[in-house]
Amino acid sequence: MKILFLDQFSSLGGGQQCLRELVAGLVAQGHTCHAGLPGNGPLAGHLTQAGATVHHIPLSSYTDGSKTAADVLRFAFDIPRLAQAIRRLVREESIDLVYVNGPRLLPAAALATDRIVFHSHSLLIAGYAKRLAGLALRARNVRVIASSHFVAEPLTTFVPPERLQVIYNGVADCSTPLVSRAAQDSPAIGIIGRVAPEKGHLDFLAAARHIRDASPGCRFVVCGDGQHSGDGFLERVRQAASGLQVEFVAWQQDVRAVLSRLDLLVVPSRSLDATPRVIPEALSAGVPVVAYRTGGIPELLGDQSDVLTPADDPVALGSRILEILSDREDLRERGRIARRTYLRRFTVDRYVQEIGTVLESELSRFSNNPRIMSPASSAPSPARARTTR
Repeated sequence: MKILFLDQFSSLGGGQQCLRELVAGLVAQGHTCHAGLPGNGPLAGHLTQAGATVHHIPLSSYTDGSKTAADVLRFAFDIPRLAQAIRRLVREESIDLVYVNGPRLLPAAALATDRIVFHSHSLLIAGYAKRLAGLALRARNVRVIASSHFVAEPLTTFVPPERLQVIYNGVADCSTPLVSRAAQDSPAIGIIGRVAPEKGHLDFLAAARHIRDASPGCRFVVCGDGQHSGDGFLERVRQAASGLQVEFVAWQQDVRAVLSRLDLLVVPSRSLDATPRVIPEALSAGVPVVAYRTGGIPELLGDQSDVLTPADDPVALGSRILEILSDREDLRERGRIARRTYLRRFTVDRYVQEIGTVLESELSRFSNNPRIMSPASSAPSPARARTTR
């Protein structure tokens, strides 16, 4: 099977790391993988190393967060250029399926081919991007993979149930014998990820103050950087850490060394955090997680509901952390449960197998159909599709 993977970013976010691991797994199974990426970020090198042939696609850069009117105009200009580039790649490389790893590329992909699988890693929120993506999904009857039921729910407006499947992300095994956490006298509590308001760093530090007052020996770790988080937010976090025993660690692609030092990982994300990758990474390392009950987080932690606290309540978060740390034997058992949860639900092998099954099933639908749509026979544009259904 020849697959063209399309991503709207060339940096290494959570969805892009999933893509890297998926490509490596499919190449190992004998499939031929191509990737279309914008820019010159590190993802291209990782996918090349995984065995894919990488092609540049003409997608502009856009403003972080809320989009401007200029972004909308730039996007409208990009769609026909992208469709032409995708159509050319499908034709020249004899592509069997196009796998779209983000909603921004869906309208262009839908103009180029009907052989599309869309993987939604984050919540598709209201706005022009959601409307265009939804129209593309309908127009092509696209097969959709969602990273959680939380992510899948808004897509049910555009996709029938039989075309929508939830597949939880797989992550590489982060277990390591580098450090014995049980041998450490003072508990280490950490937050790992992009330093941004929606990730809850200020709540983490407010909880840390509550913990410090009750248990002065605790240590705190903040691992991450402030990329795409807005001017000055990282400095606000550093100021909020004043007077606390907080170690700031730069973002690391391989988080095993950081996880090996933690007794507990905290994930105080806001409601839009769909499936934080760091949670299955922590579970793989045998590190228990305490988190806010938001987004797709309860799905990832499953029956470990006692580690979830109400959102936007750092005092309740800190109190729950103190309760869990107070019983060291219970903490070790929670680590063993975390490890078993990872092996059952979040391995890369399971992830590649489940997505591979979807791809093979989808390809079987097109055994007698042409690979590409000529411009004359293309599906209606997203705007026209709205009126013809």
